[in-house]
Amino acid sequence: MRLNAFKDCWVDSKLFKCLEDQRIETERLAEAAARISQQADELDQEDAPDADVLMID
Repeated sequence: MRLNAFKDCWVDSKLFKCLEDQRIETERLAEAAARISQQADELDQEDAPDADVLMID
């Protein structure tokens, strides 16, 4: 009986650790995606003035 209780606690602990690791990774990926999006917006703003220039050879 005690062995089963120990196994149940161990499994619960492992599952909790996996869920916590997944939550941390999801947060990290969301932050990275936000940084990439911001950098892309900044690059688009930098490129915008050049798009209005007419090149004549």
